[in-house]
Amino acid sequence: MSKKIIFLALATFVAINPFSSPVKADSGQWEPIQATEVWEYNQYKVEKVSFDKQSVGPISLGSTVLVAEPISSCEPVGCDRYDVYVLKDGSRMFIGNLPAVVLNEQRYFANEKEFVYVDTSDLDQNHWNVVTVDLETGKETIAVKDFFMDGVEEMDVRVADGKFYFNPSFNWNNHEGYSQGTIYVYDPKVNDMRVVPDHWQTYRDELQDVHNGVVLSRLVFSTGYKQLWVYDTNKDPVNMQAIPGTWTPPHEDIVGAHFREDGTIEYFQMYQWYVYDGKQAVAQGDYVSWYRETENAMQIVGSRMAWLDPNDVLRVSDVSGVKTFGAVGVSGEFRLTEGHLFYASADGKGKKYDFNTKETSDTTFVVTHESVDASAGVDSYGNIWYKNAHSGASLKIGFGADPVLADETHVYWRGFDDTIYEATIAVGIHSVMVDARSVKLATDSTVYVVANGTRYTVPNENVYVSWFGTWNTLETISEKELDSFVEGGVLSYAPGTKLKLAHDPKVYVVGTDGSLHWMTTQTIAYMIFGSFWNHEILEITQMDLTGLHLGSSLLTERDAQAI
Repeated sequence: MSKKIIFLALATFVAINPFSSPVKADSGQWEPIQATEVWEYNQYKVEKVSFDKQSVGPISLGSTVLVAEPISSCEPVGCDRYDVYVLKDGSRMFIGNLPAVVLNEQRYFANEKEFVYVDTSDLDQNHWNVVTVDLETGKETIAVKDFFMDGVEEMDVRVADGKFYFNPSFNWNNHEGYSQGTIYVYDPKVNDMRVVPDHWQTYRDELQDVHNGVVLSRLVFSTGYKQLWVYDTNKDPVNMQAIPGTWTPPHEDIVGAHFREDGTIEYFQMYQWYVYDGKQAVAQGDYVSWYRETENAMQIVGSRMAWLDPNDVLRVSDVSGVKTFGAVGVSGEFRLTEGHLFYASADGKGKKYDFNTKETSDTTFVVTHESVDASAGVDSYGNIWYKNAHSGASLKIGFGADPVLADETHVYWRGFDDTIYEATIAVGIHSVMVDARSVKLATDSTVYVVANGTRYTVPNENVYVSWFGTWNTLETISEKELDSFVEGGVLSYAPGTKLKLAHDPKVYVVGTDGSLHWMTTQTIAYMIFGSFWNHEILEITQMDLTGLHLGSSLLTERDAQAI
């Protein structure tokens, strides 16, 4: 459903850029995201946002969310170059003319969370730069400058332990279908670059992983046969060793090859799972699904690997062994992160496994992206969900696939109409007391709000309405039950409440700190609350200001996320 770039292996490449410089003058500039349609609801608004019909994404690289559009020179023929937009706080930051390979999340994690690529630095295409990009500012930095390498067809780079590992391929004399390739390592501390493998002739080395100076490569021969090799660059000369038993015929493949944190190697050869301990490769008795595409059946994050077997049973392996989670739903939805595994069980329910506590919990939906503050996901019916981690409040916000969180209050996903949508969650949703009750005694008109074992006194009707909106939920309880709650003081206005003083046009919003923050313009108010920003404003008097404090003014939508 979601429009993604499909990477057949981690060792994908940066194609030579035949068009223009990789940096545009306006890279790093933030601008509002334009919408073509808007739907407004009580606690959120949804916008159909304006991106190119050929756009890719939204994509998550860790906590960063991107949308990519093919550069104009690439249409309609295509050249795998993209203008990338970083999404945050309802705005987008432009980074121009990047290779498609940077959009791969697995590659991002393998590169120690560096947004890095290699590109030509001259028109002759034999001088190269390694460029890193700060995804917060858009600033591009040349990490390795103007190194010479001639005859390169494609090249990728891997960053590991302060060194750069290059994997160029060469297609000398345009020979039929087979490109040779090798691996170089560059140490910037001593300004030294050397070739890693030293075979008696050049085959095609495809860099798979690096661990403590040891390189894992899938060696492809001109006949189409494949074999895994290990190169120890800590030795001089480099120690080279083929992994026994990995000789693989042309019609079969080796996928998912990577190092684990203890230096062992795991991989799938002809769908069967193997672990190599430096001496022998042992089949583990499990298989990856041959009914699903590899990118849909397997995920690798750090030292862990998750996969679906041919019966759609989900498994996760690491150095401690393998854990089986049972059959997943028809969609095969699962997501492996550094700390959790999210998946859909066979009955369609969402599940969350915590690698630290080793506990599994139920979720309303299958989480596809999470942050410290919130999570987003999709259920078996294609409903898009948002959940706030602080309050536990959940919202069903749309329909589609693969939602991602740009920040605590902005969710992006691709709809069933193949366009991108944005949901903006109302300010204050993180403070909603989802289990709160409004109560009173039969003999007293004082109203209390109780939540998490604490009772708060409601000072006036406006404060009550800011939390509940209606008196229909007010309960009458016994004095004994009321006394069982800890006294929490006087209840303040709910965060996100809009207030104004009589005869004063200024409209304030209550922050999580209880302070009043002036929305300085109608544009800011619209960005936060939508076109109905001037509805449901509670009018207060000077007397009501007692106990309230004026906080910082809101000049941008980003300011509103910080209060």
